[in-house]
Amino acid sequence: MDGGDDQYAASGTFVSGSATFTAFMAKNFADQDHAGISASFDLGGGASINGGFVDGDSLTGGASFDLGISMGF
Repeated sequence: MDGGDDQYAASGTFVSGSATFTAFMAKNFADQDHAGISASFDLGGGASINGGFVDGDSLTGGASFDLGISMGF
């Protein structure tokens, strides 16, 4: 196997009260690196605010960010 056949990923999550934070890093077979962070805050009653940011090598290029509200009934 050559170095191009290696891939790895690692992530970690920290919970503090109603907030959850996650970070990750990954490298795939195509030698593309990605890293990101996310946060979620529980509003109660099945609703939460969620956001994340990821930056890495991909066909679309650049970084991505999202923010939204999740609701469960």
